[in-house]
Amino acid sequence: MAETIDQTLAPGLRVAVFVTNDGATYGGGRLASLLLAHCLARAGCEVHYVTNNKPVFYDELLSFSYPSLVHLALTKDFHDGLPEGRFDVVLLVPTQADNFLFYYGTRGFARRRGARLALFNFETPNWFNAFAPVARDEGMWRQWRAATEDGCLILSNSAESMRYAQSYYVDHPERTAFDYWHQPINLRALETVSPQRRENRIVTFIRALDPHKGGQDVLDALSEDLAGFTLVMIVGSKTLDAGYHRAALAAAERYGLSLEIKHLVSDAQKFIELKRARFLLYPSRFEGYGIPPIEALSCGTPCVCYDLPVFREVCADALHSAPVGDIGALRTRIREVLAAPESVGDALPAVVASVSDILACGQAARGALERYCATPRGDEGALSEPPGKRARRPNPPLVHLSSLALDNEGFAHVRGWTPFVDLGRVELFIDGRHAGRAFLGIDRPDTLKTKPWVGRPDTGFALMAPFAGVEDAAKGTVLVEAFLFAQEGTLLDWTERSFKAKDSAVKRGKLPPKLLRAGGFRLNAEPESTVLHGWIAGNAPPLERVDLFLDGRPVWSRYGRPRKDVEPQIAEFPLQDPGFAGHAPHPLADAKASHGLMTIVAYTKGEGAQALTAKAAIHPAAPPPAVDPALAAPCPPAGLPRILKVRRVTLDEYRVVEFEGTVLARPRIDAMRFHLGDEFLGEGAPDRLNISVFEQNRAYGDVYPGFFFTGRTQGPVDPSTPWRIDLCYGEEVVESLSGTLTPTSRAEAPFGADAEAMPAGMLETGAPDVTVLVVERTDLFTTVAGLRTRALIAAIRAQGRRVLAVLHGNPHALLEEWPAWQALADGLLLVNPLSPLHDPTGRTKLADVLGRLAGQPSVEGFVVDSAAATGALASVDGRRPGRILDGGEPAETLAGHLAGLAHRPLELWTADAARAATLKALVPDLDARVVDASEAALREAFRPWPSLDLQEDAAPILLDATVPLGEAERAALDALGGPKPAAVVDAPPLADEAAIRRAAGLPDGLAITFAGALRPLARQPGAALIVPAPERSGLPALARALGLPVLALAADGSLTPLEASPGALTVEAALTPAEAPDLTEAAADVSAPARLHTVLEAPVPA
Repeated sequence: MAETIDQTLAPGLRVAVFVTNDGATYGGGRLASLLLAHCLARAGCEVHYVTNNKPVFYDELLSFSYPSLVHLALTKDFHDGLPEGRFDVVLLVPTQADNFLFYYGTRGFARRRGARLALFNFETPNWFNAFAPVARDEGMWRQWRAATEDGCLILSNSAESMRYAQSYYVDHPERTAFDYWHQPINLRALETVSPQRRENRIVTFIRALDPHKGGQDVLDALSEDLAGFTLVMIVGSKTLDAGYHRAALAAAERYGLSLEIKHLVSDAQKFIELKRARFLLYPSRFEGYGIPPIEALSCGTPCVCYDLPVFREVCADALHSAPVGDIGALRTRIREVLAAPESVGDALPAVVASVSDILACGQAARGALERYCATPRGDEGALSEPPGKRARRPNPPLVHLSSLALDNEGFAHVRGWTPFVDLGRVELFIDGRHAGRAFLGIDRPDTLKTKPWVGRPDTGFALMAPFAGVEDAAKGTVLVEAFLFAQEGTLLDWTERSFKAKDSAVKRGKLPPKLLRAGGFRLNAEPESTVLHGWIAGNAPPLERVDLFLDGRPVWSRYGRPRKDVEPQIAEFPLQDPGFAGHAPHPLADAKASHGLMTIVAYTKGEGAQALTAKAAIHPAAPPPAVDPALAAPCPPAGLPRILKVRRVTLDEYRVVEFEGTVLARPRIDAMRFHLGDEFLGEGAPDRLNISVFEQNRAYGDVYPGFFFTGRTQGPVDPSTPWRIDLCYGEEVVESLSGTLTPTSRAEAPFGADAEAMPAGMLETGAPDVTVLVVERTDLFTTVAGLRTRALIAAIRAQGRRVLAVLHGNPHALLEEWPAWQALADGLLLVNPLSPLHDPTGRTKLADVLGRLAGQPSVEGFVVDSAAATGALASVDGRRPGRILDGGEPAETLAGHLAGLAHRPLELWTADAARAATLKALVPDLDARVVDASEAALREAFRPWPSLDLQEDAAPILLDATVPLGEAERAALDALGGPKPAAVVDAPPLADEAAIRRAAGLPDGLAITFAGALRPLARQPGAALIVPAPERSGLPALARALGLPVLALAADGSLTPLEASPGALTVEAALTPAEAPDLTEAAADVSAPARLHTVLEAPVPA
């Protein structure tokens, strides 16, 4: 039902709801108390919710009574720091713990603030023990029942509960009223939950340690019918009993169910689970009201439960109920639910419409309290005048007055006796004014001796009370009257006796400390009332009753509060709880005094009444609870809050800004606008699938809450520039979130590189020396041009050092050759020359990477293979050798880069001594040691130098071995006279030589080279290519294109010129037209043989 909130309500009652909460546990009674408070507030009452801890569900219900408000008051002891002023009703929400401070603080507050007391009754022992499988001690309800002493409304939470309450709360029928109220569910939470897809899930609520809640019945009701279902157990505490948990896991496994345990879920989360479930399984054997079935029907979810009359009050016949304890019937009802179409749930919310309107529920509760307040207060223990006396007294008389003492401190002490110790009460009057109720059960052995018919020695009674008339009656008499009533109020007997005031006057003596001790007296002065605190302890026999008087006026009080702090002072006394508290409905007589006069009268079975008058320090009452500003005004229901979580906002070196996160809102956000400082970057919307966020926030029903936006700033950006995201409905910005971006780099590899492939610990202390090789050339893997560098890498590794190759160039091209590089070097770093660097000095990215590497302990030196990379050595520590491989660039170009390295020790590796002199002339300050880098010098410096790369010294005659040699070819080769030719093979550079020989069928001792050797060989006189068999490869065609003679090797070892045959492979056939527009260009291109080899039909495997 939709609730109307735009009407004016007549001012209602002022109500204080007193309740205990532990602040960490969900309890149905605690929740009901707060819902009752909100409903009363919604109906126009001023409601103060007084508790010791803020309930775990308080914030969730904050706007439940909107546009009204519930005032939260937190107190430590329910005595001090409470709301100010008079109240109409104090509503006591009990527990089954005997909490002295709570119960007597609540009742005392009602007394001193002039309020009527009401008790929110959940269930009574006569009802609970009649149906629960395990009975409870009736003493757990002792404080509930005691509340009726003060005059009380028993407000039950169901009509069934009230029916049993009327036969339980019978001690004070003349001042006990009864009514009931049905609590609503948390409608605000239900309104926030989106429709959910029905799944094969079963929801149940578990209180494992309370047998009447049906935890075992839940497990027993499972069967093979539920295989594949998920059983969701909602637990109202932080933990589930370990034994029950094990039993639940075993039962779920037995029948093929999954098990989910959910602790302390919010009401919204609970409604999500109910809307997802096929049904609620709730086999409770006893309920005072039973809110879960009502919640299930509100969600359109069927409920399988036991047939409890209390359920039918709200749910009528809409539940799938079974006889209590009949597991077979429960399973049958489950099958009925599974067989029914899901659409049957559509009609269920209408069944519970009576508790689906907050205002209507509030008006019902307010009406119950107003009806109670309209009744007379009744007899609450005070008699205005002596009751009518019986014409005849029984024989023998049943009540007797023995003595009167009027002490010097204004108190009268009356003694007497009656045999009706357990069955009656004695009210005493002095000079026609009610003095109070006598304490019964005092030892009177004299009575038993003279009147043995009484049958017991404890027939005495006594009362000490203020007597204002003692001064006026100094010369006269004092009339004392005693009235004996039965417990139900029938007058059984009465007596009166006159005492001479003069003869009754006594001086009160001091109490011996061995008999009685007291202390800790304190008066908390409230504006219109007073709270008394202290302690008093008696030696054997212990104290039975304590009466308090303030400035000679009686105070409602209770004795028996535990006081651990006092135990050392009464260590030799019997164990007892000596604390007391009193509640006076009037302020102190002298508001400016520092002390008040407190009289304590203690009663024991052995000594009767003993009085002690003492000064009590006056303290101002603790201030009323501070109001949280966030709770000081009505909080409108906001539905589900918008949740914007920004996972990251980054700015990289390319000025690209990335926003990533999630946003949840109902309704969904239309647009998101992204800003960096004053610059608008663009617009987007949440459109990314995020199942994890959806599962955690199912109330929103949104599986696409993620967003990812990329924008680029127009110019350089200060990293401290704030970002902002605007959430929009249409053109309206409804929420904004801002923050500081995180500078990042696309280069996420170590040392600022863009990518890496390095073994762990490669650069750590103690690792083998590492030579850093900076590579800019793109032809390292071509057949000829890169041979020297590859050979150098192999030679460095052969000497026991490791090579870290820093690849400086186009990352896309380099990554294509990444596997080859990994085989060639020990470690790799890739540096993109286009990557910007946040460096005010203008240092390049390569220089930054080399500078970082220079600080690593295992790096012994650097080698660069091009002039362009030479300048980066400026960032390297001068103690690390910097070696420059002369790549043949113009001397002026290389000198320009070397100019920045003047006065820095370097090594210039070149094969041209004249070129080195030219460079020194161009850069006079160059401190470079020239190293001979000719093939011979390298072979001498690096031993062994890889033989496969010595193409500069290849034999003047080459043998075409790109096709494996057969036995006939090897025999012809052996018959060949003169020096043996070097064999040309088609294999990767630096491949294993033995493997190449086996694959190509080459004898040991025959030098090996590659097709790239054809080009330099063509310039040598007398050079030729020998073909040991009819042409089967494209190599002869390439030789002819280079002007190199091709000779045929005959079987006898003779050589004859070989012209191209009509079927021989040509260069045009070997190379694609796009790669070789003409033979001259193809022949001049040193990479042509490499490309040629990729199309050979029978390449030699490595």
